[in-house]
Amino acid sequence: MKIDIQNALDNLDPTVEADIQRRLLLALSKVKSHISSITFILSDVVNEIDHHATHCSLSITLKRLSDILVEETQTDFNSAIDRTIQKATHIISRKISTGGNERL
Repeated sequence: MKIDIQNALDNLDPTVEADIQRRLLLALSKVKSHISSITFILSDVVNEIDHHATHCSLSITLKRLSDILVEETQTDFNSAIDRTIQKATHIISRKISTGGNERL
């Protein structure tokens, strides 16, 4: 399983990428045999009322199942990462349990 983390945020600790990789491996450990690759992208966005937020985009290529894309935007950096990973874990578990036949 290949993990690619692309960080477009400014002023972040260099250990952030290692932390995200650790979170992904922990959350997806039960389904890792179904995953070919993961791309996690972090970026800053400014919403309608001029508040800065973190946007996370998580793309997962699955073996013998359709790929998934999960996006989340939150004002709290850690919440954005956690919510994105939670959504992806839930979607993958459902896809595996239904054999990819359920429309998600």
